[in-house]
Amino acid sequence: MGMPFGLNMGAVRPIGKIAGYDSQFQALLDDLALARSQGLVDVISTYDQAETGGLTIGAVKTGGYPLNPRFVMQAYRSIASNLELLNDVLDSTAIRALQSPENIESLVLKGVGDGAINNIPSLPLLESEELPQDALDARTCVARGRIGAVIKFSGFCESKELVPMYLTDGYSRTIASLINNTRDLLIAESDDQFWVHRNRVLSLAFETVLDPRTLDKLSIAEILKLRTREWGKFEQRRHDLISGAFELANAANESDDFNSFVKERLVEIRKTAAEIETQRKTLGFRIKCDLGAGALTGGLSLLTLQAPLNSVAAILALGGIWALHKTQSYAKEIGELKNTEKQANRGAGFAMSKMLGAIENQA
Repeated sequence: MGMPFGLNMGAVRPIGKIAGYDSQFQALLDDLALARSQGLVDVISTYDQAETGGLTIGAVKTGGYPLNPRFVMQAYRSIASNLELLNDVLDSTAIRALQSPENIESLVLKGVGDGAINNIPSLPLLESEELPQDALDARTCVARGRIGAVIKFSGFCESKELVPMYLTDGYSRTIASLINNTRDLLIAESDDQFWVHRNRVLSLAFETVLDPRTLDKLSIAEILKLRTREWGKFEQRRHDLISGAFELANAANESDDFNSFVKERLVEIRKTAAEIETQRKTLGFRIKCDLGAGALTGGLSLLTLQAPLNSVAAILALGGIWALHKTQSYAKEIGELKNTEKQANRGAGFAMSKMLGAIENQA
């Protein structure tokens, strides 16, 4: 049996960055110095790129990257093969960045994972009758880079037991589509009540809304003062509700059991939320928490969603594959998933935000 070896052939999918990104990021770190000194903000590198160079014999060096490279490649290829998801991840921010010539060199990057592999064709390009080919090529590269960022960020958060937050429309739409795809796959492949109960938790939504202009005027020190005892209570009660509701959704046979459990705890959460809203009235601060209620609008919105599976990695894999091959059967894979999902007491949490309104694509 041969010994494995590795040789750095270049980035499988370079993500890219706008011109001046490094100086902007350093300025942000400077602004956050007080929060970092109090342990409220951590800056973490996903891996040490310097360790991945050169030829290795034996185990391939990944610089401490926590995700399985084979999984990352498969997830990327399946998601980036779907034109709908490629279009979803592009938003006005990405389009504006491409309109600046100084960004082209640092954003329009090709990866060795984009081309044909054995008998598998190259990843598709975006299509449009209104745009020239060079513009389509540029948009495709940026869209692929953003999909790579979603996979890298989501998977890293899962490995570190963090809740991923998606703060622009494109990223929010993409992860919401993958969540919806995963849910649809579970519904299409199985009438098992286990998954019916599991998906009840998707109707739980939490949203905070505030006036972004007022927030922008505050210093970091002033923002830190908003961390009150009531806010801590609210976060803990929200966590307890989601965890308990997911566990009950697995066990309860009657929908009334689930609804009663949630409604009783929503009463407690709303009491705490009212206290927080009073404290932050000048920020236009509002909180919505309910079962299937309509979203708030009119400010900077942060929406916390639950997912049908407890694993972000499973959502990336199943959501991407389902978008690409909806006619294929995944009954075997879902059966295997059920055994592992029974061990979890809640689904993976996702936080998404959108300026001047609420998320349009709620799972």
